[in-house]
Amino acid sequence: MDKKIEILQEKLAALIDFYENKNLQSLSYHDCFKKTVEILDRAKREFDAGLFFILMFGPLKAGKSTLTNLLAREYVSPTGFGIETTLRPSLIMKSRTKDYVIDVYESVNTKDDQEEMFHLVMDVLRGILDYKAIKSKIRKITIPLTKKNVEKQLICHLDNEPLVTVLNVPGGNLVTEHIALIDMPGLDGIQSNWQDSVIHKWILKRADFLIFIQSSMAALNKATFDFLQDAYLSSRKPPLWLVQNIIDAKYWRSDEERRSDNDTQRQNAKGHISNLLGISEDLRSTAINLGKASDGMDMENFHSLMAESGFPEFECSLKDILQKSRVRIQQENSVKGVLNAMHNCEQEFDRYKEEIRRLQTEYDAQIQKLTKPQNILYTMCKTIRPDAVKRSLEIALKETIDAWKSVCYSHIDRDRLSAGLNSARLKDELQKRADKLEDDINNSRREDYMEDSSPFKQNINNLAAEYIQDLQGDYMQELNDCLQELNIKPYEQEFYFAPKLDIHDFKISDNVSGILKKTTSLGVKMSGKKEEKINKVIGGFCDACRHELNEYADGLLKIMLTEISGDFDVWIQRSYRDVLSSYISEQIDDRKQELLLEIDKIEDTLAYMKQLETMFDELTDFIHQNIEL
Repeated sequence: MDKKIEILQEKLAALIDFYENKNLQSLSYHDCFKKTVEILDRAKREFDAGLFFILMFGPLKAGKSTLTNLLAREYVSPTGFGIETTLRPSLIMKSRTKDYVIDVYESVNTKDDQEEMFHLVMDVLRGILDYKAIKSKIRKITIPLTKKNVEKQLICHLDNEPLVTVLNVPGGNLVTEHIALIDMPGLDGIQSNWQDSVIHKWILKRADFLIFIQSSMAALNKATFDFLQDAYLSSRKPPLWLVQNIIDAKYWRSDEERRSDNDTQRQNAKGHISNLLGISEDLRSTAINLGKASDGMDMENFHSLMAESGFPEFECSLKDILQKSRVRIQQENSVKGVLNAMHNCEQEFDRYKEEIRRLQTEYDAQIQKLTKPQNILYTMCKTIRPDAVKRSLEIALKETIDAWKSVCYSHIDRDRLSAGLNSARLKDELQKRADKLEDDINNSRREDYMEDSSPFKQNINNLAAEYIQDLQGDYMQELNDCLQELNIKPYEQEFYFAPKLDIHDFKISDNVSGILKKTTSLGVKMSGKKEEKINKVIGGFCDACRHELNEYADGLLKIMLTEISGDFDVWIQRSYRDVLSSYISEQIDDRKQELLLEIDKIEDTLAYMKQLETMFDELTDFIHQNIEL
């Protein structure tokens, strides 16, 4: 068997190496695989455990504490009458030093996985892990081993519930450097019971040998049976020994009658437990009068009670079994632990596979939904009708040009131009007035009305914004709801329209001199009604300038409307086709890539699980074919 165990360990090591050589971060639910590695690695290291755990458990007041104290030869399990004594489990082991102390192990961070923290402590105690490896996660508090401290640690409610409480005793009988006892609270206790405390199940997973104590005064209740069935069947199913604590209540009956009643009760309990747990082989069972044994050990001149109790025979048989079979039992438990570990991992895999496939279906559906935003955008673009906005832009533009033209008109004034003219130098005077008019008009540049801060620009942008808001009201909310549904950030950028005009500087005054020549007869003699003639010349000049200005303004309006309308069309396309469409396409492409990567991870994860399950099956087949359990 040792050789087969060695081969099993090699196969298990190869399985763990397969895990560790894989980049688990690239897989979905990689924490699950990390946990699997830890479980299998612990199962592998259990083969090298240096400490054998005997678990003492049973209903409340069955005599468990008394038997534990007898086996330990030390007060390690509080006893009492009519009260629930033990609230939490404890480990009784031979001190590895000359100090007899209580070691209390607590988790440094309560947010850590407490089951994992518990098993780390048990790994240290079993000798398969060094305490230095867990020191950052687990703290150890050491106090003297006294009756008072034992009762405080095991009976009293504590502010910080420990992971494991270890009583380091002198040992020397059953408790040796290789064998330790685990003392459990009563299964059906009110303050501490297996239903409310998961630590009962954690401990049972690490036990190598079970001693179940039952009182002859009480039948096994449902709580006890429920625990046995729920916890034992999920454990490594180590050897079980039934101990019936004989209570001589019917002292008036003959010894023969009392023995017969106790044997019948013990056989009934033995049969019930065997059937419940599916134990095919003969279940070990022993009847002990633990009261006699306790008094026989503690009281002078009562040594005969010990012999009458049946305890010495039980202890001798137990020591003999452990001496002959401890290594084999531990190996068998370790093999069962490997099988349980793989079975639990496969159960986890099944649960995760269901979740993974659900995600895969969800991702596929999301990929199909990624076309919806583009469909909304397409409908939005088809809805765009800029004609109404262009008419509003034309009105705004004409108002701006008219305002500018009005300023220019103020400079083309006949009275101002004719005032104070000297007939002797009429031509020169008129030329000066024409030059001055040119400067005045040029100083009234229409660009001043087209700056970004101008009311005209603001008006145009307001009109564009209103138009976009109308479209947004119909479609943008639907679009952003769709994006949010796909876990894509909604589009929040504001659309801003700032037309850029490329029109040459205004130069209407270039024609002023020509107009002057046309409206003044330089050869006309300024005699007689000079004032009338001058006013007539100036009036013609002003009318011609206004006409020229009107024609230019009309032409300017057409040019600017064409340019701004073109800019508006481009802006709409840029806003919706380039900006919005690009944003959507980019986000969708990114999201699609994310989904495809997740789907790839899912496929890799499922393939990896399949590989692991194949290796589990091969290892399981090897165990069943080569190792007798």
